[in-house]
Amino acid sequence: MFHPELGNEVVRGNIFINDENLSFRSASNTVTIPLGQLIIELGKDDGRIYFQNREVPGLRIFTDDE
Repeated sequence: MFHPELGNEVVRGNIFINDENLSFRSASNTVTIPLGQLIIELGKDDGRIYFQNREVPGLRIFTDDE
């Protein structure tokens, strides 16, 4: 996960999806995005899947490239 408010560091964690939202959970943070606000994009060159929240500019949750 990356969010400008957290600095330039990428936060590692796990992604969970249910019928209401997507959640990202790390040792220090939990971020939840309601499905109605969720934007999903496939990375063009890196094969990652990117998740964004329409209501929270700058927030990007993404899959590992490995």
